[in-house]
Amino acid sequence: MTQLHLNKGWGHAREEICRIGKSLFDRGYVHATAGNISIRVDDGFLITPTDACLGFLDPNDLAHLDVNGVQLSGARASKTLTLHRFTAPRNCYRRKPAASFTATVPT
Repeated sequence: MTQLHLNKGWGHAREEICRIGKSLFDRGYVHATAGNISIRVDDGFLITPTDACLGFLDPNDLAHLDVNGVQLSGARASKTLTLHRFTAPRNCYRRKPAASFTATVPT
């Protein structure tokens, strides 16, 4: 995958999001821009960009947001950010350690 910029942080989490996205895409669970992935990190969230194809994610493009949903870096965050932050199963993002949430649209 693309070499990570050190100032973007959370390199392993970024690589995992891309790996999972590619796996979902390669197995036919998602197509085109259907679906997104996010993960809770210590200082906020990482989430796939809006309208991104999960099969071709770039770790450097993942959106990094603070705990209040303010974007810190990356491409524009998925339009479903609110879904991930507030309605994830059992409010998993309010828990620590890190949790993740994947939303897909069946093909």
